[in-house]
Amino acid sequence: MKDSFFADLVQSVKDHGVLQPILVRPRESTHDSVARYEIVAGHRRLAAAREAGLYRIPALVRTLSDQQALEIQVIENLQRANLHALEEAEGYRQLMHTHKYDVARIAERIGRSSKYIYDRVKLLSLTKNAQKLFLEDRFTAGHAVILARLKPADQDRAIATDTDQDWRGRRGGPLFVEEMSLFSDEEEEAEDEAVKRDPWHGMKPKSVRELQAWVDEHVRFDHTRPDVPDLFPETHVELSRAKEEKEKVVFITHDYVIPNDAKDPGQKVLTVRGWQRADGEEESETCEYSVTGVIVIGLGRGQAFKVCTAKEKCKVHWGAWQKERAKRQKEVTKSGATGEDREAANRESLKKQEEREAAERKARMKAIPEILKEVAEKIRKAPAGATSPIGDLVVSLASRYGGSLSQALPRGKSAEDLVRHLAYNVIQRDATDGWGWDRFTKKARAIGVDVSKILKASAAVQTSAPAKGSAKKSKPRGKRPSKSAGAQ
Repeated sequence: MKDSFFADLVQSVKDHGVLQPILVRPRESTHDSVARYEIVAGHRRLAAAREAGLYRIPALVRTLSDQQALEIQVIENLQRANLHALEEAEGYRQLMHTHKYDVARIAERIGRSSKYIYDRVKLLSLTKNAQKLFLEDRFTAGHAVILARLKPADQDRAIATDTDQDWRGRRGGPLFVEEMSLFSDEEEEAEDEAVKRDPWHGMKPKSVRELQAWVDEHVRFDHTRPDVPDLFPETHVELSRAKEEKEKVVFITHDYVIPNDAKDPGQKVLTVRGWQRADGEEESETCEYSVTGVIVIGLGRGQAFKVCTAKEKCKVHWGAWQKERAKRQKEVTKSGATGEDREAANRESLKKQEEREAAERKARMKAIPEILKEVAEKIRKAPAGATSPIGDLVVSLASRYGGSLSQALPRGKSAEDLVRHLAYNVIQRDATDGWGWDRFTKKARAIGVDVSKILKASAAVQTSAPAKGSAKKSKPRGKRPSKSAGAQ
């Protein structure tokens, strides 16, 4: 049975003919003197022409090697309208492994971004079960990209199945982990017997955003994975700096409790009670005890910044905590309680404090959608000049990842001035960052600056300059008379 895309192609050929010539290459024939040709690109167009009753179609003849012909066939296949994302990923992999293309070259040939190519190739990391569900259109490419970034065991957790157990009365149906990650059961009634036998009937994928939220809460961030520089560039820079300076790195979360499926006995994670932000951003203060913290679970998963964990030493971040602890100890001592009683009282006090904080956090999270709705409305109507409150917000976000902003290209007054100011600082940051030189040259090239040409000119000037000490020595001059001597 012909697919609908092919049927549309046949109808187009009947109406308009073959508009784009097929590509062929000459092949030697050992049997007769008739010219033989091999189709390199255009098999479907030829098949559609035959279906439409045409016997002559336009063709381009090119002399191509086997390598060149195979490359063209792969690229032609990648431009099919009905190509599945997994087939597309395999095509890119073939170009990279067999034809030695890199991601940038593929992106240029296909007309896509490098990130798009990277995400597509990453789909080949999906487990067999995940690939099967994806090919059956059980979820979208957006879901697939998120799943493909996970380890196989975590992918299995996201779409777990168990043929030996019942789930909601459906034998052999999907069995999901607590707080189901990818699918929800809509309990649809099916009349068709084949549909009834489908263990996935009634299962609908949650939104891509909901799946990502599940990953953030239940899959621990691994800062050693090779894709961190691409997916979390700011974090990669921060961790590289910490490693170079031999600075301590701690793992943190904004949560009060870590989900059981995200715990790892070999890696301690500090909950929100054990750290304070200490990079000077988001109204935080810096201190001498700060270390690099990486959020591995929950809100902000994958971010890295300076934190303070020195509860006993730092008065900047833990002064209030130290006073409260001393107050509790004093009250317990005054009451004449034993050491065991004091410890129990401290535990009870901490428990109540945690419960209060958890309740407050829950209330905040519940109100966030309504708050952000009003924020969006206010921003929509607010002035957006360079010196407006909106401009201040944008500048604060830019400086968050790059320290103080240079004034070589001033902020100005208009929104366009602000964009130019921030663009300069983005490029300057990469230029002065030991890890960002490649990004710097690409961004500079995008606005017409030839970095290599300037480097060559600078090197030529240094080469032509006289070597140190080679200049002729001048005659010694007499001492310059002082002002008082001149006055005399």
